[in-house]
Amino acid sequence: MSNPEKNNNHSANESILVTSFKEYPKTLKKILPWIINFIFVVIAALALAFLSPFSLFFSVPLAIIPFFFALQVSVSYIHLKNDLDNRRFSAYLKSYFSPTSFGCYRIVRSALFSFLISLGAAFLFSFAYIEISILNGVDMNAILNDFLEVYQTNDFNGMNDILNSEPILSLITWMGVVESVSFALSFLFHLFRYGVLCYFHFSLQGADTRSVNAFYKAALRSTRSKGYNKDYLSLIWPMLLLSVLSLGIGICFGYLLTTIESVSSFFQNNDYFQSSQLISLTGILTMLLFVIFFLPYYFDSMILLYKKYELSFGQAALEYAQEAISQLKETEQFTKEEREEIEKNLSNLKKQQDELANKEKEEKNKDDSSDDENRE
Repeated sequence: MSNPEKNNNHSANESILVTSFKEYPKTLKKILPWIINFIFVVIAALALAFLSPFSLFFSVPLAIIPFFFALQVSVSYIHLKNDLDNRRFSAYLKSYFSPTSFGCYRIVRSALFSFLISLGAAFLFSFAYIEISILNGVDMNAILNDFLEVYQTNDFNGMNDILNSEPILSLITWMGVVESVSFALSFLFHLFRYGVLCYFHFSLQGADTRSVNAFYKAALRSTRSKGYNKDYLSLIWPMLLLSVLSLGIGICFGYLLTTIESVSSFFQNNDYFQSSQLISLTGILTMLLFVIFFLPYYFDSMILLYKKYELSFGQAALEYAQEAISQLKETEQFTKEEREEIEKNLSNLKKQQDELANKEKEEKNKDDSSDDENRE
């Protein structure tokens, strides 16, 4: 077993990548029925989003994320040489809403960041689009002045005509597409980022979500110098590349759908549905279909990555907890019973770390012994 404390261990890192790809077909085969179920959940959520985008505020946190969590935990269960069944999977699905698991992907934070990124992407796109239009001889100032004139006279038909004319219609359509897909892509990247945090939550059973997240931040700071970020990026790049390419394919396919005469007429004669919705959702659905089938690779790689840095993560959490508790003790805000409970929890955490460290040493000694035997 590789030493998690060793910096820039390229060979160990490469073995995680290779091992994850080798395990991918086996893991996919074992979890395929639930992968297919997840696809149906995603399709249903996006179909509802086409009718009402606000439905995503409910379908994502209440259906998609819990299902994603159950899949991730199920792969860990399979790694223990256990057979997965519907009863076990349902238990994992429900356990996402437990105090120790809920919030492990930090979806509110991820959604806020993604929203800001989508606004920035839409602004940059609109600026670039207007500049390119001007270079191609389109008088955008004249179009804007015409719109302001009809707006001041409350000429709604005139405003509608301008908004449905080129290049304004294309600008509005593609701004909507850019905003939607950039949000989805950013949110997916954030979800990938917190994959390891899921295992960290399980390793600190009994701690509340806020404390675990604080420990996780401390652990990331501690492992940054030990090569964690480099290892993570080297493992996640296949998923990121797949996401971007499949999203591009989906957007192109969605655009081709809007060029079909019957589809185009539907959007022209319908004020509620916009062609940007079809393009965006087709792109996002295509991306998710590709990504979902490769989730077993992602889960396998995150399991191996966490195992590599498990000792470092635990040690960083322990040091952070000790420092925070020492500061709180100085304020004398704890009762005697609370102090005893804190000391007990710290003692348990230290015990877990000692057991993990001993296990690491034993495995390292076994590896060294095997190497010596091979040399002989």
